[in-house]
Amino acid sequence: MELNVSTQDRAQYLRMSPPGSAEGYLVHYFGGREGHSLLIGAPMENGQPIDIQVGQTFAFKGFFGQSIYRFTARVLEVCSSPFPYLHIEWPDPARVESTLVRAHRRITLDQPCSAIYTGTHGHEQKISAHLSNLSCGGAEIGLMDALPEALNILRLAFRVALTDERYLIELNARIVGERHVDPNQFHLYRYGLCFEQVPRETHLLLYAFVQDQQLAALEVPPFARK
Repeated sequence: MELNVSTQDRAQYLRMSPPGSAEGYLVHYFGGREGHSLLIGAPMENGQPIDIQVGQTFAFKGFFGQSIYRFTARVLEVCSSPFPYLHIEWPDPARVESTLVRAHRRITLDQPCSAIYTGTHGHEQKISAHLSNLSCGGAEIGLMDALPEALNILRLAFRVALTDERYLIELNARIVGERHVDPNQFHLYRYGLCFEQVPRETHLLLYAFVQDQQLAALEVPPFARK
């Protein structure tokens, strides 16, 4: 079983909560042995693992690929070394619920981009932004300053590398979400974008780039990831 607790950018998580409770804990999901058990990080509170007993049942929810998965499972073993973690029972596949929530697969990125929009007096504004994730249907960008409140549509421009060539991609995008992040982070504002009226050639290029990045991530061993 592969185990890598330090790769935060590609870490996977589960929401763990008592059945019927709206409260829960976000825990690392590390993997498992098929048919036997899943391995997860112990839920923490104020930097300390909370008291979990063998035999307790919890509800779990996690996002994988394009879907959210839900299941319940009992705790099989509580471990403290080399870090606090739990073995939980392998869920019955017939009792695992899945809900498709994304139309496209998404990749995590860390690269500059530009947000272009019509400002006051009809003048075009072009500001530097940060592309943090991308799919064929949308993206999330980060900025140091908030965009105008009345802004709904912008143009996103960025470059991708594919088959030893670099391509400029420009897409019309509608703002569908906004969130504020930790003030200690460089980009204080994050915006979710939905692409609109994407030309077929651009869509194919975008699809190829997303697939290429996903395959490349699988080829790099955990100890070599930056």
